Amino acid sequence: MDILEKYFEDIITEINRHHKVTNRKFVYKAYMYAKRKHEKQKPRKTGEPYIMHPLRVAYLVASWGLDTETISAALLHDTLEDTDATYSDLMDTFNNKNLINMVDAVTAIDIELDSKSELTKEEIDRLSDERLKEKMSEKALFIKVADRIDNLQTIGPFKEEKKILKAKHTRAIIIPMMMKERAYQLIDILENLCLEIEHPQRYTEIVTARSAICTHNNYTISKTLKLFSEVFSQKTYASENTNSIEINVIARFDYNTRSAISIYRQINAQANNISTDLPKLLCKKNIAMYDLSLIISDTYCSSTGNTPADAFFGIYSYLLADKDITIIDLGQTTYKDSIYYLLSDNMGNLYRLFVKSETEYMRYKLGRLFDEETVTDFGAAVDGKKIKVYRRDESAMYIEDGATFLDFAFAIHSEVGLHFHYAIVDDNKFKHQAYESINEGDVISIETNPNVLPELRWFKYVKTNRAIDQLIKYFSTNKDSNSKLSENQKE
Repeated sequence: MDILEKYFEDIITEINRHHKVTNRKFVYKAYMYAKRKHEKQKPRKTGEPYIMHPLRVAYLVASWGLDTETISAALLHDTLEDTDATYSDLMDTFNNKNLINMVDAVTAIDIELDSKSELTKEEIDRLSDERLKEKMSEKALFIKVADRIDNLQTIGPFKEEKKILKAKHTRAIIIPMMMKERAYQLIDILENLCLEIEHPQRYTEIVTARSAICTHNNYTISKTLKLFSEVFSQKTYASENTNSIEINVIARFDYNTRSAISIYRQINAQANNISTDLPKLLCKKNIAMYDLSLIISDTYCSSTGNTPADAFFGIYSYLLADKDITIIDLGQTTYKDSIYYLLSDNMGNLYRLFVKSETEYMRYKLGRLFDEETVTDFGAAVDGKKIKVYRRDESAMYIEDGATFLDFAFAIHSEVGLHFHYAIVDDNKFKHQAYESINEGDVISIETNPNVLPELRWFKYVKTNRAIDQLIKYFSTNKDSNSKLSENQKE
């Protein structure tokens, strides 16, 4: 069996794991069509055949438990954009409008950018983004997310500028759409990949410290994780207050090292100066290095009337309380999507334990897609909130989520905003433009130029009241400049 066939069989394995009835023939037909169409393409920059990308995208979609129609669309997701396949050709071949609409929804707008084009690259990208929001459905969005995850995971051979632009697009367009879906597990994956690309030094510092702490405490951590696995893998438990036996309480238990983005969010919330505070805060006394997931059976909850928390405390009292495992706090994640128990072993290593029912876990994983009757408007604005960013001296400040670099410049000082030239993030050489959105945790340096003066189009670049007020004030007191700009725009 060659590597392509093995990847396909892995997809089928995931389908069988989640569904009792499958349509292997339909999925195989989509795979063979995609394979044939992509054979003419050049290998990806990684050196692998292009078909490997759709196979990995389809595998992710299958591993999330989506149906065979969506998995087939994932296999076909690049055929309209990158091959000679057409909408009518797909319809003739598959006779499935839902599938083809999903492929169409994730297809970028097809406009050639050349010397004769009336549109700039920026305008084409914005049109593509608006088209994405307009045509997107819940299932198509999960294909887009799988596509973006694989692209970010294999982006190594590309230039730094290309990497940063892809990460920024993920934060500006894809993640807000997933926030509407409330699929927080996938949001974490996307944000972790963006952190690695946009803040490589900080990402490396977190991962290196996490590895060092886990290695130094390996004996106790390994022993504790083994204890958790043994306790939470049992099929029967004695009731806390009676002699009765509780059966099949736990549906699933697993654990993972805590993601860099999760650690970073906690440190970012605690820090006043990110450079000086990060090394002090990144220690085992402050940061849990492992996340544990305890999934309680829906059947158990419905038949007993107990909550997942009831089940956990029963198990804890019976099997963990005398094993030097202490519950020291009850916490909530940054996005307030989950509550966790902060546990400590006898050597002070911390663990975050998330306890959910099977239904709660699936909602955390798939968001509103789990409740298929829910329809999401992806074009609507995301709920407003404040994010923490850092000035050039790495002191913290808060600004509206969705603010641009020009908004940030005006927040620093009106003169900085009025003479904005470009922005630098984390000492990268990449120059960010005024209209680009800033992200939580960015360390931003604004470069000014006294010859740069505001233009009327700057009003399209700002989102905050402070920046808008400063621009209004400028144009009100510089009416001559305002008139000249208006005349130039008419010409």
